[in-house]
Amino acid sequence: MSGQVGDLFPQQESDLKAFRNALNTPTEQASTDYDCLRYLRAEKWDVEKAVFSMRRYLQFRIDHNTDKIMRDGPPKRELFRRILPYAFHGHDKQGRPIYVEKSGLCNPSLMISLLSDDDCEKNHIYTTEHEILRAKELSKEFGKEIETFTQILDLTGLHAGHRNVMKIVKILCNMDQLYYPERLGQLFIINAPWIFPVLWNIAKPWLDPVTRSKIIIVKGDYSAVFRQHFDEDQIPREFGGKCNKCPADQKECVIVDDLSDLKSGKIESEMEMEKVSLSPGKSHVVKVNGPAQSVFGWYFRTAANDLAFSAEFKPNDPELKTQTIVASSRYRCDKTPVQGSFTSHTSGELILTFDNSYSYFRTKQVSYCVTEGDLEGAAAEGTDTENTGQKIENGEEEKD
Repeated sequence: MSGQVGDLFPQQESDLKAFRNALNTPTEQASTDYDCLRYLRAEKWDVEKAVFSMRRYLQFRIDHNTDKIMRDGPPKRELFRRILPYAFHGHDKQGRPIYVEKSGLCNPSLMISLLSDDDCEKNHIYTTEHEILRAKELSKEFGKEIETFTQILDLTGLHAGHRNVMKIVKILCNMDQLYYPERLGQLFIINAPWIFPVLWNIAKPWLDPVTRSKIIIVKGDYSAVFRQHFDEDQIPREFGGKCNKCPADQKECVIVDDLSDLKSGKIESEMEMEKVSLSPGKSHVVKVNGPAQSVFGWYFRTAANDLAFSAEFKPNDPELKTQTIVASSRYRCDKTPVQGSFTSHTSGELILTFDNSYSYFRTKQVSYCVTEGDLEGAAAEGTDTENTGQKIENGEEEKD
């Protein structure tokens, strides 16, 4: 049995009746069976805890003046949307409303300096309550009860500086679990870059195992996954969809403002970059150990001129051979930073080599960041290794 209306065990029917008998005020008694069952499922059918959870939510609405937020809008709503681009966009194949967020384009410095924790909380209340209202509207359209919503988080642009806003992420995660249980239907994470496993490793203890099971991390091409869950006209245009609801002259459904603070120089100022000077003929090796299922990430650039780079993984098990992750190649990393990641299936050591041994004259100033984390607790699809950068092809090498 699912624990939903019309699909209950006899004991669950009894728990629902006991829950209803415990409700006192008109506001509590106005709750539907769907509302009651949502709290019962969240509290593992402990009636006393479920009643407490509902009352906690109702008091939360009073304390935060939620009706006013929904009527007048949250404080700094437009500024919040500019710093953290998002949109309410269509519905999935089950009728659940879709919330799309370009989380990777969030500007940590602006969020910290221009938005208080209270501003972020109230804006989060607004977006969550708005999704609940959309679910009610879609329930009428689809002729069935829709309680949950679907989220798409695009992590393009995510960088190590986003660690600075993890405190806010924790606040909002706690809010969701305390006051909005059983509201998430599914969450898709796409375009996760090298730093994501580290941030995920920080965040996942804040999430209930049931919530974590609803998160799908799609590595690489997400088009097939999206077609499985969304009709094409419900997918934002920037994700390959054929949306016909947004203005025709609008190339992207989730509007992103051109904020100068998103330039790479600002991003790197928020990262913990290591620096090394490589004389002609020299190389620099970085070694990072990790347990099985570690996800290693790297990001580097030079102040000027190209640099050779390679990556290997050496398992701790002596019976396993060292694996070439990225074959040695020269990159124009003064023009485009190189970044990548590797997921290990066994414990071992990642070995990164920044190589200037081919140079006779030029010293290279290298800035780099290397991280290690893991993806335990969420489903993942895709390849084990990613590496992006402007590689110098054979025949294009310049004398150095």
